[in-house]
Amino acid sequence: MIAIPLKTQYIFGICGLILFVSATLLLFVRVEFNKQLDNELQKRGISIARNLAEASIKPLITENHVALQLMINDLKQREEDIHYIYIITNQQQIVAHTFGLTFPPGLLSFDRTDMRAGKHIVQPLQLGQEQLEDVSVGIQGGDFGRVHIGISEKLLKAEQQKMLLNNTPFLALILLMGAGGGWWFAAKITKPIIALSNSVKMVAKGRLDIVIPVTTHDELGELTAAFNSMTDDLRKRTELQQLTENELRQKAAMLEDEIAERQMAQEELAYQQCQLEAFNRTLEDRVKNALAQLRIKDRVMLAQGRQAAIGEMINNIAHQWRQPLNNLGLIVQNIKADYDCGTLTAEAMTQDVNKMMDTIMFMSHTINDFSSFFSPDKKMTIFNISQGLAKVIAMIEASLSKQDIQIVITHGDTDVAVEGNFNEYNQVLLNLLNNAKDALVERCVEHPVISVYITREEGQAVVRVRDNAGGIPDTIIEQVFDPYFTTKELDKGSGIGLYMSKTIIKEHFNGSITAANVADGAEFTISTPHART
Repeated sequence: MIAIPLKTQYIFGICGLILFVSATLLLFVRVEFNKQLDNELQKRGISIARNLAEASIKPLITENHVALQLMINDLKQREEDIHYIYIITNQQQIVAHTFGLTFPPGLLSFDRTDMRAGKHIVQPLQLGQEQLEDVSVGIQGGDFGRVHIGISEKLLKAEQQKMLLNNTPFLALILLMGAGGGWWFAAKITKPIIALSNSVKMVAKGRLDIVIPVTTHDELGELTAAFNSMTDDLRKRTELQQLTENELRQKAAMLEDEIAERQMAQEELAYQQCQLEAFNRTLEDRVKNALAQLRIKDRVMLAQGRQAAIGEMINNIAHQWRQPLNNLGLIVQNIKADYDCGTLTAEAMTQDVNKMMDTIMFMSHTINDFSSFFSPDKKMTIFNISQGLAKVIAMIEASLSKQDIQIVITHGDTDVAVEGNFNEYNQVLLNLLNNAKDALVERCVEHPVISVYITREEGQAVVRVRDNAGGIPDTIIEQVFDPYFTTKELDKGSGIGLYMSKTIIKEHFNGSITAANVADGAEFTISTPHART
């Protein structure tokens, strides 16, 4: 190992400290400079977008799209840092853009801005290999659509590079001055230490009569005085050691005979020790190999667990969204059919829109609940089961009507409540109702009926969901709550719905969910502690 002189270490340490401080300061300045440039860039983009939005009102009213196109082409040519401009109406129609013949298809999927939002919105956007800022401003408060302008960040990066180049000589000067100061400081500090080091080397060669003069009254002076005291004590101990060694030589002669007698025993013991060490080395290797294999298995199981959790979460989301999406499609088809027939009224339109918005909000709450499914800090409330059931039925009402499925709700008690997460309980109800509906459709039941019974039994809030689809085969009824177990085709079920429902009821509501066959179908029973409202 190469020995580095103490003076050099001092110089390197001081230079490193100066370099660290300078780099930190430069980084801070760079971050603040980036913020200022980014704010200026956004202000400029917002100003241009607002001016363009005001100028676009008249062409949009007169539907003069040619004038709009000429206006945005001229603006893009005059402003070098504008990457693109496009104007979109409230009906998601692009009326003018600067992309030439082909409008990027991914840009519309990125644009999820509320068309009627009056305020400006700035969003980061990666378009190709270039990082942009998408600035959007509503036209006439959002009534006519929005103007989108993509501001390039090339100017910001150029300014950053210029700042770095301008500050490099300053940083080099600070480092050079620090190296000079460090050299002077190190020379002053290490001079008495070098003198002490040379004296130590002489003592190491046997010169115990060395006395180092004490020239300072600081810690180095104290160290020098302590070293002189140590060498004097060492000299005295050496003389005493020589006397002791003479006595030991005499005793050693007496012990030689005894040592010879014990040598045989030691050789035998050494042989046995070698055998024991060989066994220990082998044992240690085996233990290391076993531990290495266990660590590999642990890593594989951890990776599989993470992949399974991700796949289960994706399947859960797909399972929960499939039915609301079907309901939305059915409602839209009904609206179109009523419109084509001339029977679409404002009241019916309002009801259908409210149903669609409820379904969309349910889907939004569902994705929020799934994202925090294993989080312990979910909001706990006391809610009435009937309210949640009514909300779920409203979501699938169109699908049930399409299949001519009748749903019958019976209340054994009027006020049955539980404590927990409202949306999670509704997800369980939705899973059971969807499974019953799928079974009725798959088996083509002539008069399909789903019965829901809500009551209280011995301090428990009980919900029973029953169908008349013929029941579950006895050979698989014990497996219906296993993960990934399904009797449906691969494209119609993932086998995760009932498993997820059982997990929610057991872990989040301290309850249970069971399945049993009744007279003409299957019955699922949810039992949770009843809560007083």
